[in-house]
Parts: sequence; structure tokens; C-alpha cells
Amino acid sequence: MPRIVLKKNKAINKIWHPDSGLVFKSAKEKLVVGRCVDDEFIPLDDETLDLCTEWKMRYDPSLVEEVSDEASSDGDDTDGASAQSPSTESDQERPVTNNHVKESEDEQESKDDAVKSEPEPEPVETPPITRRDTCPSTVDTTGLFEQINNLVTEAQTHTALTITTLRQENERLQSELEQTRQTLADTQAKLDSIRKMFL
Repeated sequence: MPRIVLKKNKAINKIWHPDSGLVFKSAKEKLVVGRCVDDEFIPLDDETLDLCTEWKMRYDPSLVEEVSDEASSDGDDTDGASAQSPSTESDQERPVTNNHVKESEDEQESKDDAVKSEPEPEPVETPPITRRDTCPSTVDTTGLFEQINNLVTEAQTHTALTITTLRQENERLQSELEQTRQTLADTQAKLDSIRKMFL
């Protein structure tokens, strides 16, 4: 017999068997309490009992007793009720083992998530966009020319200032030299005059 897997029906908030539609009492107590049709819960009835027999699943005996009591109080056929009673007991004697019915909400939720989840598309690597200068050599040469021009200008300014300073110093020295010559000439004239007086 194939493995039977139970799931949780969110519409009725109960554990059920999707293939047969049988609804169970709880995850721990795997006793059939009814069936689910079009997301509507139908309590235990004759069709549910037939499905339990077909799928070899155990139903809740307390619900069957209530159904039997209600049937007898309503004045149903006594023979029919007695004929149904042995079959009910025979059905009750068919236990459902864990090998036949295994319910794992975590396993089922993981399966549902695996079905719903779609593989994410792999990212497409885009080559980096590099900026290409129109003429990088021109930009570098212009900057170099500007630096050279600044250096030449500074050198010319410094040289001109030095030349001007030297010219002024030369003129000052020439003026002092001229004054010294004049003083020397005057001193020589006075010396000659003194010599004439004593000769």
C-alpha cells in the first residue's frame, strides 16, 4: 500500500488526507472525524465510514456511538441498525499503523515551499563601463606645459630682479668710486700746494 501523507487544510483548519478527503481529529490523534468536500467540513456519515473501510483508516468511535443513538431515537429500522453494527465493529477493529499514515507538517510545508519557490535567475555580469578620454595625451601635455611655463616665468622674474639689484649695486659702487677719485684728486692738489710752499 502506498505511503499515506496527511496535510493541514487551512480552509477548515484541520488535518486531512487529500486523496480520500478524510478529516482527522488532530495530528496526534489520527482518528477520522469527517470528510472535506469543496473546502467544507462534513461530519462523520455513511460515506465517510465507507472511505475509512476503503483506505483502512480508523474513525473516532465516540462519533459512531452518537450516530447510532440518534438513529435509534429517530425510529429507524432496527434490523438495519443491527446489520450495520457488526460492520461498525469490524471497521473499528482495523487499526491504522504509523507505517500507513504518517503526518509531518514540517515536511509537507517544506515540500509546499519547494513547489512554490522558483529558482532565482542568475545575475548577468555586466562589464564595467570605462571612461575613455578623447585625447588623454593632450591633457597631460597641457598640464606639463603649464608647469614648465610657470617655472620659466618664475626663473625670468628672479633673474630680472637679480639683474636689477646688481645694476643698482654697480651704479652705487661707480658713484662711490667717482667720489673717491674726486677726493683723491683734491688731496693730491693740496699735497702739491704744500710741497711748493716748503720748496
